[in-house]
Amino acid sequence: MKRQVIAIGKGIGFSKKEGDLIDESKNETVFNFINEEMKKMNLEILNFLDI
Repeated sequence: MKRQVIAIGKGIGFSKKEGDLIDESKNETVFNFINEEMKKMNLEILNFLDI
């Protein structure tokens, strides 16, 4: 099962393509979408962030 997350960190997606692994040491924040309720809550939080 694929896991859907949003990971935030400096340079985390540089030169990456869909499906590539990321360097977990660059993660500053990770939003997990475990279920629809968590997905909705995390997306609401992201709307308030200045990223």
